[in-house]
Amino acid sequence: MPPHAILATADILYEIFQHLRITIPTSTDGSLVEIQENQRTLSQAARVSKTFRDPALRTLWWAMPSGIEPALMLLSAVAVVQIPPPEWAMQGGIYSRQYDVSLEGEISAPDWARFTTYAAYVRIIYNTKCSPHHIPPNLLSSLRAVNNNGPLFPHLKQFTWDTSTLHQTDLSLFAPTGLQKLTIDASEAHGAWSLYRRTGEDRHKHPMPFDFSDLDRAIQDLPGLLALDFRRFPASSRIPPTVWALIVQLRRLRFLSLDSLYYPVFDMGFLRKLSQLPALLGLDLSVLPDWEAPHYDLAFRGFLALQALTLRVHDRIPTTVLSVFASPLLISLSLKSFVQDPSTISDVLNLVAGTYRKLRCVTFEWPHAAKTYTTPDLDDFDAVFGGLLHLNTIEEFTLRTPDSLFISAGADAELARLAQSWPKLRILSLYTTLLGPLTHAALLPFARYCPELHTLGLRSVSFIHLTAEKVAATVTPRHGLQELHIENALVDYPSEALSTQFIQRLFPNVRWSAR
Repeated sequence: MPPHAILATADILYEIFQHLRITIPTSTDGSLVEIQENQRTLSQAARVSKTFRDPALRTLWWAMPSGIEPALMLLSAVAVVQIPPPEWAMQGGIYSRQYDVSLEGEISAPDWARFTTYAAYVRIIYNTKCSPHHIPPNLLSSLRAVNNNGPLFPHLKQFTWDTSTLHQTDLSLFAPTGLQKLTIDASEAHGAWSLYRRTGEDRHKHPMPFDFSDLDRAIQDLPGLLALDFRRFPASSRIPPTVWALIVQLRRLRFLSLDSLYYPVFDMGFLRKLSQLPALLGLDLSVLPDWEAPHYDLAFRGFLALQALTLRVHDRIPTTVLSVFASPLLISLSLKSFVQDPSTISDVLNLVAGTYRKLRCVTFEWPHAAKTYTTPDLDDFDAVFGGLLHLNTIEEFTLRTPDSLFISAGADAELARLAQSWPKLRILSLYTTLLGPLTHAALLPFARYCPELHTLGLRSVSFIHLTAEKVAATVTPRHGLQELHIENALVDYPSEALSTQFIQRLFPNVRWSAR
């Protein structure tokens, strides 16, 4: 029986196989399994028939989640070889076998034709492997010569420059002028050994800083770059001023992320220049102003096009730093403050409520906030949350503070007002301690007024006074909540089973236990 005509239509096959594309770099176990399954499916489909071959292969090579090594393996002259162990390993030291990718002969014309064909399909390159093979610069230099100095992947859009495998490699080899997103991943944990094994020295005694010279040159040749992500640099490295200067010249840059652990922004002059980038939509950074710098260093406003901000603040009052980000278009805000004074919490929440009127997703974290002898009495609920209750655009809200810190008065009635004020709520994680008390009744308004709520998290909810009569009298629509998390749920023996029954009546899809 001949195949259905649909299966012989190239456009339809391309559309079908596109659903198996790998497009979002991630390292979670579930995602890695899905990636492997999709690759296996596409590889098998390419062998089914000539009709399937081209659309399946184009989709398979759309993204390379294991770095550039699979493409190199298309060349029969390339091999994976074991590296001779260093002298200290020969003397009984603990040693894991290490491998290089090596060029063992000349590249044949048929092999090169196959390589360039598949390389032209590639749009995304990143690396999810824990211990990738080191790829020596001389191999890549040979490929550059064969390719007449052109980029190996001419249509590449997103590239993760994994320096543990591509150390001392000219970035321009992988950066065509059409590159849109560049991630610099120089994880010391990934490939520290590959940076030192050539010298035969003890890598723990002789740290080698990351070389930014190639990055400096490459950024200048990427006029269309839209996203730049610096992550996980060795602590011995520092971004030189020339690179900071290049970043603020990327007038088309839409997204910038700077590793929060190694690269907090100290220089408020750089932050001021960054605030003037006209196209910047998303920003992820830590700000650590110099205490000796005058306060007026932060007396500017900018980032007027910003829509998403992830900000970590150290050592300065959060409101002082947050005021710099004056975009009226902000819809997503994540703020983590390491300041200990809890009085800043209400100040920040009120500043946010008055400045960003279109917010949909909000996350606040104060991991080190603590009550001191100079801390004033608790504010009431309206003083802390009242401004935010006027933002009926909120869809996701998270507030996390230490268990021992009471941030305001507030009980069941106040949470009822919150639920009524945010009818579009999808995620609420209110992991903060209110004076309370909060009881089982605090859950009822979310079932009544938040029909789209998917995830609900609360702290210190008491079920002790819940009775069978109250459970039987509970009448609300059957809500589609999927996840319920209650930290420090208060139950006794009689109320333990009743609390489960009560929640099942409110949220039939939730599997919750007080234990």
